[in-house]
Amino acid sequence: FTAIVQGITVDPDEGGVLINYVNDFSVSTFVQIDYHAVSDASKAGSTSFEVGANSSGSQWVRLSYGNEFIAGEECLLTIAGRDAAGNVSEAREVRVTPIPVTKVDRTLWSFPGYDDNSDAGTIGYSSQETKGEGGGKSPAGRVIAMVDGDVNTFWHATWKSQGTKYPHWFILDMGKNVKVSSIELLRRQGKDGAKCQTGQQFYLCSEENAVNPTAPDTWTWDDRGEYSFDASLETPQAYRMTGTPSARYIKVYFGEQYKGTGDQGMLAEINVYTTE
Repeated sequence: FTAIVQGITVDPDEGGVLINYVNDFSVSTFVQIDYHAVSDASKAGSTSFEVGANSSGSQWVRLSYGNEFIAGEECLLTIAGRDAAGNVSEAREVRVTPIPVTKVDRTLWSFPGYDDNSDAGTIGYSSQETKGEGGGKSPAGRVIAMVDGDVNTFWHATWKSQGTKYPHWFILDMGKNVKVSSIELLRRQGKDGAKCQTGQQFYLCSEENAVNPTAPDTWTWDDRGEYSFDASLETPQAYRMTGTPSARYIKVYFGEQYKGTGDQGMLAEINVYTTE
């Protein structure tokens, strides 16, 4: 792990950095990164990720404190290696300035076919729970809870009026094309973390590729791949969209392989970040 850490290079990126690594060894290792803004040490955070045996690549690391990005400020990164037994290498220090990003305003956001009074799926989501969460009072349990700015409300796939199974999904309409730098998800707060999904797949579609607004299945979707979701975290988890594509619609799809201990998907909030 010492050799791997010494060979790491760091590039500035939108909202964070790219950690470039090469592991020529037949064992995996972990990379631990602690960081803070040079001008204000209270703007700090940490993360770690695993580097597989005989592998090379890049890992995007969001630089943030609390729920905020460290935007356009020089940061000091302390990078160390760790093996499975807990042995830790000497740390390296690197200075880098991430490219600023901003949170997209959610005023125009909606979900196609939304019905506040129904659990049934529409063209915009697989289901929502209108009766079993928060006494049924809107927006509790509904997809709109993910864009209300309240982390204590959440979307929940239906379970009380009718049981549902994976897959679950929803389509977010941002109202106009946006250059999508990263997508941020926040799990349901407080309880049922183990029941949350453990990953998701993102699809993007621009306004011009959604020829018939009433038939999302006919749109030209850009499959951005599958990503893991840590259901134990009650903090936002951000996912970088390589190339910063332009999109109006975001489809978040929870396949059977990402089923938690329960049959329902759930999320508290979704945000999008852009360089615009």
